[in-house]
Amino acid sequence: MDRSALKVGRFRIGDCVIDRSQRTVTNGTGRHRPRPKVFDVLLYLADNSERVVTKEELFGALWPGTSTTDDALVACVREIRHLLGDDSRHPQIVLTAPKKGYLLTAPPEPAAAAVPREIPAPDRPKTRVLHWIIASAALAVLAIGAALYIRPVRQALVGWWRFDEAGGRRVLDRSGCGNDGIIFNGLRREPSPHGSALVFDGKGYVNGMSPGNLFPSGDSAFTISAWLNCRRVPQSGASLLQFGTHGWDPPRANMLLRLAASGALAFGCGFGYQMITGTTRVDDGVWHHVAGVYAAGSTRRMELFADGEAEISGILPEPPHVGKGSVWTMGVYQGGGVPFEGMLADVRLYRRALTHPQLAALYRCGLPAADIPLPQDRHGYYLPLYRATISGPARPPDALSAPFVYDGFGRGGVEFAASNGTCTLPSLRGAALGDDLRIRADILLPAATEGGPFFRARRVAPGDPIEGGGNGGYWVRLHADGSVSVHSLNQPEQQPNPPFALAAPPPGFARGQFHTVEAEVRGHSLRVWLDHAPVRFPGGEMLSAPDNGHHDTAAGIGFFVEGEPVESIRTQDVEVRSLP
Repeated sequence: MDRSALKVGRFRIGDCVIDRSQRTVTNGTGRHRPRPKVFDVLLYLADNSERVVTKEELFGALWPGTSTTDDALVACVREIRHLLGDDSRHPQIVLTAPKKGYLLTAPPEPAAAAVPREIPAPDRPKTRVLHWIIASAALAVLAIGAALYIRPVRQALVGWWRFDEAGGRRVLDRSGCGNDGIIFNGLRREPSPHGSALVFDGKGYVNGMSPGNLFPSGDSAFTISAWLNCRRVPQSGASLLQFGTHGWDPPRANMLLRLAASGALAFGCGFGYQMITGTTRVDDGVWHHVAGVYAAGSTRRMELFADGEAEISGILPEPPHVGKGSVWTMGVYQGGGVPFEGMLADVRLYRRALTHPQLAALYRCGLPAADIPLPQDRHGYYLPLYRATISGPARPPDALSAPFVYDGFGRGGVEFAASNGTCTLPSLRGAALGDDLRIRADILLPAATEGGPFFRARRVAPGDPIEGGGNGGYWVRLHADGSVSVHSLNQPEQQPNPPFALAAPPPGFARGQFHTVEAEVRGHSLRVWLDHAPVRFPGGEMLSAPDNGHHDTAAGIGFFVEGEPVESIRTQDVEVRSLP
């Protein structure tokens, strides 16, 4: 790769734009100006991407002649991962090479430059008209290019089949990349809880009209996701989506998400080179959200997800060589065989490895029954934050909200989000709920854990932290011993966060049981109830909570877990109400 163009100006890593001159990083949450050393480390890793940069090299280049510890470098890398949207538990962009250093796996790419405005010569009318025609044509081409290429690459969505056509044999790609398909042997469309579904009858299938424009190739990262409903799997298994070059030569030339004969998901290279198979059966006639993720680079990690939860993972012994020599197929293997029998809806192909929080958010956003009703009659769902690993059934009929289990560590939780119906990655954000709110939740806290409502946070994306980043607002935390503390959200990530108010446990507090925590914010006044009794802080029952930074009037339930979780935190009967 020619890096000379990346040494000046702006460049892109994934969805983030890095501006050298302004020393800023722009990501999905806005424009950020990192600490000087953090930005220096980011630039050094970008300038030396796709090779391991040793810690000694970084210390010599960025901390010359000074004595510093590994902690300073580790803190910088942690902030870089957060800025780039990397998974802190299973990083895929900035990898740690044990006892060596760090590897930036995502190669920097030039950021799109602004289109210069054509200025016609004032004394030459014909030239002015010609320039206008040329400029108009150029802008039209750029607009088409933006629609077909720039937006999909930025969002990494290169195939999106919603099956919402009025009819006919053509299956349209809604990603904007033009990856349409053709139905063979007559499949029908019908409504489903997840939009239109294509009904596969064990005979029909879909062939792509090309090998796939902008499809992943070589050793590129990617994610396949879909909503699936089936009752029967043939002995040879059934392919859901396969792309690449059909055949054995070169080896590992195609990838697929499929159903194994056992009824569980399977994912990996075609022709048996390397597949991982899950344990959860999805051939039960119930709709499931399924996904296979491949993280490129030195990790070569494959993961399977069912209904937002991690199923199994594995490592490819050798990198794939995904080609573009054959058309993609849906519902049948590229080489033929027995087609899939069941229903598929909302099939997507991303040219990136989605994270666990992103897949959990996609699943919960797409559920037909809201996790939690939100003000203004909105369809609300739990958007996982930071290290959150949430699970639990969909909202039962007539229930106040969906119960969920939290198995994260450190500071995490869920933010309340509102579905827009399509659940695209950019739309997965916390909802703006207004300034005056009342939140109630029943929480069961194991020892050494805390949890409760937070107010006026940033509208974040899946996996973002619960604190820091210019957050304004406060977080009410019930402790396992019955004490209640209130904390500021405008706190640097991973730094100690002492409470600005603390109430002692009530007499006779029963540990190891569900307790109702309720908090109400009106203006800058905060009141808290525990098991329907007012909580009295040293200053009284009503707190004057500080407005200590920017806020977007988002809210959620946050948790703090000391060390590795031993038992799960359980939450039920969540309610969010706007105050008159």
